[in-house]
Amino acid sequence: MTLYTSIAKYYDEIFPLRQDKIDFIMSYITSKNHKSKILDVGCGTGSLAIELSDRGINVIGLDLDKEMIQIAENNSIEKQTPLSFKVMDMLDISQNFSSDYFDIILCLGNTISHLSREDKSKFIDSCHVLLKKNGFLIIQILDYDNKEIVFPVIETDNIKFTRTYITKENYLFFTTSLFDKNTNKTIENQTIHYPITQIDLNPLLIRFNVTSFSGFRKEKSGNSTLFVAQKR
Repeated sequence: MTLYTSIAKYYDEIFPLRQDKIDFIMSYITSKNHKSKILDVGCGTGSLAIELSDRGINVIGLDLDKEMIQIAENNSIEKQTPLSFKVMDMLDISQNFSSDYFDIILCLGNTISHLSREDKSKFIDSCHVLLKKNGFLIIQILDYDNKEIVFPVIETDNIKFTRTYITKENYLFFTTSLFDKNTNKTIENQTIHYPITQIDLNPLLIRFNVTSFSGFRKEKSGNSTLFVAQKR
């Protein structure tokens, strides 16, 4: 069982959708009638995609994890928000969508760190092809310029969730532990991340006009972790 499959049913409790994230994305919706087309890469359980769809935006959500997509589809049905979710590798987007189709492509939550540097370049090139002129690719990473990344413990009435990085030569082991207080069971798992810093990311975005922030409130203090790349 993969890390994300193992925590899928807890995902919305661990990472509830934040209003500042919604407001950030909406600030790049330029169409007056909100008929923008958005691709949410690594959509997880679909909470952001569903919220944007509720606002009249055409959203397609994709994720590699089947359990995440199943929950996203169920959430969509429950909230009577018809939209499309697909199980898909992010490297396959150029094979499944048309050129110059999307107004915005989202790759949030450090999703891009699952790709090697070579594959990051391929993914960004595919995004460039799929975006309309002046469209936006929005990428979020962790603050990898900070060599000592410490994840806060996430605790609710039902769960306690901890995360750590174990540094290897060219990658990181991302390890998680989730304690379910209702069942007294602990779920432990790990996956590989390939970290990328702002200095490494900027050359991959050379064909875009890039603005960077340190958070969804468009903060400029601290190291940049949020990159808005506009297709020229």
